[in-house]
Amino acid sequence: AAPVMREQLQLALERFNPVLHPSVNGKCFASLLTYAAGMNCFACRPDWFAFVTQEDRRVLRVHVHPSVCMELWGACEVFGDATRALKEALLDSSLAKQAKKQAEDLDMFADQQALCDWLHDEVALHPFSHPTESEREAANRNR
Repeated sequence: AAPVMREQLQLALERFNPVLHPSVNGKCFASLLTYAAGMNCFACRPDWFAFVTQEDRRVLRVHVHPSVCMELWGACEVFGDATRALKEALLDSSLAKQAKKQAEDLDMFADQQALCDWLHDEVALHPFSHPTESEREAANRNR
């Protein structure tokens, strides 16, 4: 490989370090776990229906105060910067693009809106979702 290609790969590999370092990701991950725990507890509240938008008995939206999202982004912004730098370095490296396995998708940390949308769709709505047919089959196979 050409020297510039090796340099780009080396930079991409180095960009993993901050993403994986607890001083960068710890505060964010702790906040995400707190949010997830809160959403799971919320789903057990007897008055949960007062805090959601429903249609045909299906929960479409969980109403979360905007300050929650701002707080989460405050805890995750440094990590988000690191994930964006990693993604850019991986995209810039032709050698990294040849990897047999793709890097994890961390686009949910791209900015505050992406994180809040992802948390709502994947975490807040999760307790109210129904498993797909393939998820039910997989669960039955694992019994």
